Amino acid sequence: MTLTLLIARHGNTFDPGQIPTRVGGRTDLPLVARGREQAHA
Repeated sequence: MTLTLLIARHGNTFDPGQIPTRVGGRTDLPLVARGREQAHA
């Protein structure tokens, strides 16, 4: 039996030094510039 495990991570939604105001939930927060770079990597 073969098991395939796929691990995915979301991109950054807050800039460095910015205090996260909302984590989790059902809101689709926009990516910051660094998060867009991570998505293209």
